[in-house]
Amino acid sequence: HTPFSLCYLLPALTRSGKSKFMVDSPKTIRYGFSCLVERMSTASCACHDALTDRTRQLIAARIDATACRVSVPDLVRTLGLSRRTLETRFKQATGRTLHEEIVALRLARVKSLLTGSCATLQDIAEQTGFCSASHLTETFRRAYDISPGAFRLKASRVPPSS
Repeated sequence: HTPFSLCYLLPALTRSGKSKFMVDSPKTIRYGFSCLVERMSTASCACHDALTDRTRQLIAARIDATACRVSVPDLVRTLGLSRRTLETRFKQATGRTLHEEIVALRLARVKSLLTGSCATLQDIAEQTGFCSASHLTETFRRAYDISPGAFRLKASRVPPSS
């Protein structure tokens, strides 16, 4: 972990419109013909607000470790802040609400389980805090415009060798 990793450069590089750097996505920065790609180890510090980083880590840890639902009131209690303060700072730092972040991280976990396990959709729904497989399917389809089953099938296909 170098002191000048991409997560520290990203806010400075994207702040001014006069920069030579082009941001293709939150994970990639282009400079001429070269690219800086964020490593998974620095993904949690993509934001320069320590509270936001801590909140994201807490959400991700709870989604990965337990099958319980992560809620905004739980985060507020754990972090010891008022709901308004936490939601305001998080929204300012990320552009997303806490609920949107929770859903995004839950869906990322769903994608990981769909591609890395043979678990049924009902089991995945239970592991990621969705109340049912149909609720998971509806949320997944709304976010990615594809059903979880079709996503799993598409991800499992091996490209033909030439």
